[in-house]
Amino acid sequence: MDALVGIWEMPGDERRRLRPEIEQFAVKLIEAYFSRADEIDQRIERLAEDWTLERMPAADRNVLRVAAAELLGVSETPVSVVFNEAVEMAKTYGTPASGKFVNGVLATLAREEGRVSEKT
Repeated sequence: MDALVGIWEMPGDERRRLRPEIEQFAVKLIEAYFSRADEIDQRIERLAEDWTLERMPAADRNVLRVAAAELLGVSETPVSVVFNEAVEMAKTYGTPASGKFVNGVLATLAREEGRVSEKT
């Protein structure tokens, strides 16, 4: 967390003010995943054609888990925000192909859930 606020160049008072909100949101995402972990993992494997969770790069797998949990369990987050954040994290921490892979899996999941159109 301190690394992120350093990157964002937040003043100390703003950092202290936002910390509880960021922590609450992180807990919400974790709870969203663990409340449906088996379902989320099964759906990711089904949608990630020819990939099992064990074979996926760890960054891709975990970005997909968090983003899927957010799509399925945190309805107030706009779909475009979920996609943008997940793809950027995958590009940063994954392989050169991770951004496209994560985007493809999430787009299919979002369409199945009726959260986006076929064009996404």
